[in-house]
Amino acid sequence: MLIAGRGRSGEHHGHGSAGGGDGGGGAARATSGHHSGGESVAGPLPTPALLKRPRVSRIDYAKAVAVILVVVGHVVGGLDASKIPEDGLSTALHGLHLKNSFRMPALFLIAGIFAERSLRKGYGVFVREKAGYLLYPYLLWNLINYGVMFSAHEAEAALGRKLVNTPLMELPDFIEMLVFRTRDLWFLYALFLTLALYGLLRLVGLRIRWILAIAFVTHVIARLGLVDAVPMAFQVGRLLFYFTLGAAFADTILAVGHRARLWQPLALALSFGAAMMWFASSEVLEIPHRMDGRERAILDTDNLRLLAAQLPVRMSVSLTGIGALLSLAVLFERLNGPRLLEYLGKISMEVYIVSSFGMVASRILLNKVLGIEQAWILILGGVSAGLISPVLVVWLTNLVGFKYLFRFNKASPAFTSRPAAT
Repeated sequence: MLIAGRGRSGEHHGHGSAGGGDGGGGAARATSGHHSGGESVAGPLPTPALLKRPRVSRIDYAKAVAVILVVVGHVVGGLDASKIPEDGLSTALHGLHLKNSFRMPALFLIAGIFAERSLRKGYGVFVREKAGYLLYPYLLWNLINYGVMFSAHEAEAALGRKLVNTPLMELPDFIEMLVFRTRDLWFLYALFLTLALYGLLRLVGLRIRWILAIAFVTHVIARLGLVDAVPMAFQVGRLLFYFTLGAAFADTILAVGHRARLWQPLALALSFGAAMMWFASSEVLEIPHRMDGRERAILDTDNLRLLAAQLPVRMSVSLTGIGALLSLAVLFERLNGPRLLEYLGKISMEVYIVSSFGMVASRILLNKVLGIEQAWILILGGVSAGLISPVLVVWLTNLVGFKYLFRFNKASPAFTSRPAAT
């Protein structure tokens, strides 16, 4: 999951956590509303006072909830791949199908909130910083993953039993996968490409509203399956729309919690949650990719018609899920919610990266070693391990002063019991 979003003193969010960016300010040269690209869909650019406010905890809560959903999804998906023979897993898989419709759009929308202020530094600086915050951990941790997988397969050969589900790739295939067919940690790569593309479109003078229109077109193209042959084109194509929505409505999202009364985010969260429950019960997301028991070509007329009919439904579910997540985040902020949950949002990139190791270790211990096959135990154990392991890794790296595990020469934020600034 996940991822630029760490804050310097006196800023909203800087770089480093899943779904964040660097503020809701102007574009590369846009500092006033009369620049050709200097207005957002939601109104003029944020004021300097808005840009310099302390970190907003509702953003951390939103990222925390989103990255926890990512962890849950990876745990359930891993159990399904392991062929766990438990009826309870089918219910979890149905919930996973619904959750998958908005968890990554939500993280991209949150990242878009801070894109404009990052661009004020200039496009070259913008791209270099994002490469350091996103491509560096993407490459480093894919290499670490490859080493772990190699060791796991060696252990399988020595023990004579299967431990992991993923086959070991040959080194040339692994390198090709990193660039063209990204699998592990794809979110980091896709977010970097989305940031770079959005910044380039702003650099040439396009207003955000025009970028939003372009992003809507790319979303439709991706959802129709027309770029499935290039996985990263599919991911960027479908998620650029939500990223640009975040940039367009950054002012509103950042300011709404300060004006809301307690009952308002509660009512919104309940309303959006009820809508999501209806989507789940009506099975509107059950899209047949196979018809009559056989594969259809992607340009098959019937298949395209089915996918096109699902476009507004998918978008409605995604936007409803995002609304529920943001409303819940504002509610947590107003209630001065759990500090640990807020902290998970601050280290959401670290959670996205490291959680897979804890989840796999938990599944091997509980299922392969202890022989447990009850889905709820495996899910609870996997999610717990997936959330605890990154917290421990961050604590250890900060303890020894190592600043290169998640970004180059920059430490991950430490947990603090200080009250969150609002």
